[in-house]
Amino acid sequence: MKPGLFIYDIEVLRGPDEVDGGWNNPEAMGFGCAVVYGYEYDQYYFYGPDEKDWLVILLANAHVVSFNGIKFDNRVIFGNDYNSAVCDRKWSDIDLLLKVVRGKFNVDTVADAETKFGMSEVHDGSIGLDGLAKGTLGMGKTGHGSKAPDMIREGKWDGVYAYCLHDVRLTRKLYEFAKQYGYLIDRNGTKIPVEV
Repeated sequence: MKPGLFIYDIEVLRGPDEVDGGWNNPEAMGFGCAVVYGYEYDQYYFYGPDEKDWLVILLANAHVVSFNGIKFDNRVIFGNDYNSAVCDRKWSDIDLLLKVVRGKFNVDTVADAETKFGMSEVHDGSIGLDGLAKGTLGMGKTGHGSKAPDMIREGKWDGVYAYCLHDVRLTRKLYEFAKQYGYLIDRNGTKIPVEV
């Protein structure tokens, strides 16, 4: 059976300033929710904080497109040892941020780029989801994920899901653009080769 193709994004229960290790400890941030787009049925799926296992079942052994999913989203779901863990429910990652980092910095991982070029150069906003969406598509994000934990605590689930859904739609459009043209454009107007 041919594996499915999905786009996904998650939001967390706690921000990096609320957990030991900050951004380097995604597992401690907790799974808040996820939105997934599936190509097979042209359908969106929504998962709440108690439905992480159902999300894993949907994505198991599929091809999954994300934006920084390897370094963040997957680790929230599977734990901080995701890359080394043996798991029969893992999926095949197509991480757009990693693809862009490879095209721009000629390194193997986002962490390698951060070490070699510095956090400020890698994360200056030009190759973030918002920067790439503005440069490539002429549209941007509707907010910032750092607001999601507060929105969840306040019970503003409609806002959290709407924000997450918009990020999935942007990721999908960037993936389809890169697949068709072989590059994405950063916020500064620079074309970056992207192999998907």
